[in-house]
Amino acid sequence: MKYFFCARENIRIVMRNCAARGAARRVVIAGGNIGLRLANELEGKNQVKLIERDSKRARRVSSS
Repeated sequence: MKYFFCARENIRIVMRNCAARGAARRVVIAGGNIGLRLANELEGKNQVKLIERDSKRARRVSSS
């Protein structure tokens, strides 16, 4: 299992490098606005799980 933390402006670079190296396709992201945006970007090519603290927001996000 690998963990990556990076600045918001570097997320695309990190993900591109992971894809180039055949990185795992299962991703778990802690919620928040940035987490939600990242999850939406990765959803088509990866198995994404988003952890969200707010249950109302979690229901709203999961239905979209």
